[in-house]
Amino acid sequence: AMDFTVAMPDTTYNLSGSTSATTALFSANPAVTIGGKACGGSGCSSSVEGFFSGASAERIGIGYQITDNQSITKQVVGAAAFTK
Repeated sequence: AMDFTVAMPDTTYNLSGSTSATTALFSANPAVTIGGKACGGSGCSSSVEGFFSGASAERIGIGYQITDNQSITKQVVGAAAFTK
């Protein structure tokens, strides 16, 4: 399962969802909410791609994209790395 927050100066996006992986690579299209509420207007979408690395998959790298179509189209693109 994935659940993370991306804070921007004017909006905080929450992404949550799940996927399965049979290799070190994975991808998902988690649901997007803003402050716990669904996106208004034409909605929002997201995509996450990533990989596991290290002994026992102790590290993870992800790239994400959020498209916010509420009033004007905004895109947020980023990357993150985590370790156990």
